[in-house]
Amino acid sequence: MAGKVSKSADTGKKFRTYCQDTKKRIDKLCLKETMTREEMATKKVDKTEGYTFFMAPIGLAAKHAAECSNARCIRNYCYSLKRILKHYLECFHLDCLECNQFNLVIYEHMILCDDRRKCKIPGCLAIGRANGKVKDTANDDVRFSDTPSTSTSNDPEV
Repeated sequence: MAGKVSKSADTGKKFRTYCQDTKKRIDKLCLKETMTREEMATKKVDKTEGYTFFMAPIGLAAKHAAECSNARCIRNYCYSLKRILKHYLECFHLDCLECNQFNLVIYEHMILCDDRRKCKIPGCLAIGRANGKVKDTANDDVRFSDTPSTSTSNDPEV
């Protein structure tokens, strides 16, 4: 059974809590604002926007948590952020309150991420593609698509 229902102040959309463990961890980070996946995909990216004063430490800690393989890491919030990132990666509910609160961290990380293709933060590459910051890989590997291909076949011509 889903948990508490709350409304976003900006859009009036209803969000639900699906994971009490993630809710407790998000509450410790004091993330109150929400941003839906559609808003992330359609919002115009501005490089000067950057991290807000509040989001910068959370974004840097999330990047560390995504790359950290030490189960007993002594850095603050590493384990909690690993659990939040795991929930964020596996959650499929579009109305998940905790995911919509953590979307702000993911979005602001995506703005300043150097290499989205190798980034381990879930959603960084997908949101980068949706915003036009990353081009599809299908077109990147085609080098000489305009030139006709030459045949190097050993079959004799008749």
